[in-house]
Amino acid sequence: MRQILLAGLCLFAMLPVKAAEAPQPPNEFIQTVVDDILNRLEGRREMLANDSLALHALVDEVLNPVFDFRYAARLVLGIHARRATPEQLARFEKAFYDYLVITYAEGLVKFTSDRVKVLPFRGRMDPRRTMAKTEVYRNDGTPVPVDYALHWSKSGWKIYDVVIEGISYVTNYRTDLNTQVSREGLEAVIERYENQVAEKRTVSTDQGDRESSEEAEANSG
Repeated sequence: MRQILLAGLCLFAMLPVKAAEAPQPPNEFIQTVVDDILNRLEGRREMLANDSLALHALVDEVLNPVFDFRYAARLVLGIHARRATPEQLARFEKAFYDYLVITYAEGLVKFTSDRVKVLPFRGRMDPRRTMAKTEVYRNDGTPVPVDYALHWSKSGWKIYDVVIEGISYVTNYRTDLNTQVSREGLEAVIERYENQVAEKRTVSTDQGDRESSEEAEANSG
């Protein structure tokens, strides 16, 4: 599930941001992104698979400009967004974004041209909400329907939700978060996201330090 979601997010993430113009048909947009992401991964898969810090940096670089994490985070917060302070909103948006980047990063290096099929666009392009459809293939070749909710912004299309087999990631996270906030309070939930991100980054840093030390010892030997 995580691998499929990250593949979906990265489809949109790899397109360079440019000034808004007449909306490109979503299926053409996605195909351009597919081609671009494959070019960016060429020759770097092994390095990225063994360097989580570099992988997280790459995911952040490509996702940040084109995924509307602020809007998505507020959708996830739901009714709790109205009760949160501006400081809590800003912290949750950042923690939620960082959590997604770190959690789903590993799926990026497994993204290959035979894992996704862009489907023809059907319906009307609505700048407030347009759905684009693809199929992402599991390891056994089973196709999984993956839909994307997009809205049009000053810098072009922005994705804010991924729907996998009819399940919205925004709705899924909102359901879980609502239960947690009702039980523990918003501040405790934000702190847990922040702590999880910090812990994952510490593990990644320690792993990178060990690998660098081992490489240095091997070279000196």
